[in-house]
Amino acid sequence: MPSVQLSPGLLAELGVSAWQAKPAFQQAGVELAPVVDSALHLNDESDVMPLAKTNQQPVLPFWVLLGSGLNATWQADNNQAWLLWQAIFQFHLSDVSQMRFFDTDGLQDEDLQFEVLEQIIETGAERVFTMDADHPINEMLIEGAQLVVLPSFEQMLDQPLLKRDVYLALLEAGFNRVEV
Repeated sequence: MPSVQLSPGLLAELGVSAWQAKPAFQQAGVELAPVVDSALHLNDESDVMPLAKTNQQPVLPFWVLLGSGLNATWQADNNQAWLLWQAIFQFHLSDVSQMRFFDTDGLQDEDLQFEVLEQIIETGAERVFTMDADHPINEMLIEGAQLVVLPSFEQMLDQPLLKRDVYLALLEAGFNRVEV
């Protein structure tokens, strides 16, 4: 069997550290099991196990978005911020039901913050996106989830380069569109 050698430069470029067996391992008197070639006999169907077919849908990531003024923006077809968010949806989500939002304007009471915190925990979301970086609920969320700060809709509408930053942040967080 031919051996494959990869240059250390290629491994470093890929972010993989070069691996070597410790010389003392072979000298310690430990014998390794011999390498056995494996072969698949296509004519012998008695050894072939059928694959179980499942109708399970892939588990889709769940979005949670926090922001000021989201209640007024959400599904307002004449609002530029909503049109922008729809474009972001179409790029990153295959189903809008993957999204939950919470307007931070109504979360001034600590009891309401804890209630929303419980709802977020129930979604199972590992990441929470916030457009309100200074809100006190973020301190609670940071303890159990990754908090990703996004610019507000107004900032994205005023500064087009921020839209690119949002798309990149969402891609880095693993929110690529998944078709089912």
